Amino acid sequence: MSTCIFCPNELNVQTKPEHILLNALGGRKTTRRVICSACNQKFGGTIDSAVGDQIAILRNQLQLESGTGKSAPGLGHIQAGVETIRINSDGSPTLVGKPFVVTPLGNGQFNLKITAQSREELESCIPHIAAQMHTTEDNVRTKLAAASATVTSRRPGTVHFAMPLGGAYECASFLKACLVLWATRVNNDELRSSPYMVAREHVAKIADDEAGQSASDSALVLLDSRPLIHADTLKTRYGEFFNLIYVGSDENGRVIGHFTLYNIISWRFVLAESGGSPNIRIALVSDPLNPATWSDSIADEVDIPQSWLETPDFDVTHSRARLAAALARAQKDGMEREIGRIVDAVSQKHSIGPNDQITDPATLESFLAEVHTRLAHHVFNVPFEEIVLGETMLAPAKNGPLDVV
Repeated sequence: MSTCIFCPNELNVQTKPEHILLNALGGRKTTRRVICSACNQKFGGTIDSAVGDQIAILRNQLQLESGTGKSAPGLGHIQAGVETIRINSDGSPTLVGKPFVVTPLGNGQFNLKITAQSREELESCIPHIAAQMHTTEDNVRTKLAAASATVTSRRPGTVHFAMPLGGAYECASFLKACLVLWATRVNNDELRSSPYMVAREHVAKIADDEAGQSASDSALVLLDSRPLIHADTLKTRYGEFFNLIYVGSDENGRVIGHFTLYNIISWRFVLAESGGSPNIRIALVSDPLNPATWSDSIADEVDIPQSWLETPDFDVTHSRARLAAALARAQKDGMEREIGRIVDAVSQKHSIGPNDQITDPATLESFLAEVHTRLAHHVFNVPFEEIVLGETMLAPAKNGPLDVV
């Protein structure tokens, strides 16, 4: 029976599986043979959680599922110009604020302002509106049906994101991933031996916050912005934003780990100065756009020389260029999703279901004209507004949501 590489706990069939490449990064390969459940939980709530927080923006904008198929995370309470928004897990923005405001005018009269994203949301507000107006729900529906409203579709203001990748927590998590992968290639007893003590203790101290999260200048960790050797081959097979863990040793048993995040930036780690198993290597690669595409035998096909692993170099302009490429892809994908939402909204307005065909030329012309008009407003960042009758707002939706009421 093996022992956890970070503590004296023995491992068994009840040990929780450890994702070698984090689940948040799309990793699917797990092991029960390296880290005990207690250490798994500690690292998951500290250093691994920090990575998940830092990559949430990219996951949301690129719509990257987790390794277990969980949707991209939403982003809450973000300042967009003068407004506060949240970005939903599907990448769509939503205003943050009160769904309705009732202002008494005296003599039993009220001014009612409603902000809703869908008919369902509007319906959910009606009982609360009735309570504040001291009337019945049916009376509120009657008044809404007799009124009119402005439906507005517009882009949010500029959003500024910071992604300070490379902090102590993140580096410790990536180092831990290298250690775990290497343990599956050699054995836990080797990882528990003295050559790996510095690397193991580094991870544990950061997770325990004993190092004050200030180990970014450690000799163990160096940033690397060089284009990865065989990057074109890996992009062809595992997508343009592949994640890669690569660990190799030389004839003296000096063990070097290399962690590439989304093919944007990499880190080099010294797992052991000497004394490790000599002249072997292992790698794990995954496509975060399609987590089902991954390999743990890629080191047999893609050889990265030890001399290259030993000589990292960092130039911020290189990483910025690759990050810009990722954001450009996100913008393109976001535009495609917005076109889909516009088509859904116009289909709803014309009572066209998702499986309906438009056979009438006049209806088709009107439908396409409105889609093109809305799309032009979106591209040029001009709000699209139209007046609708209340009875239209309250009618059961055949397809898709309202934009904003």
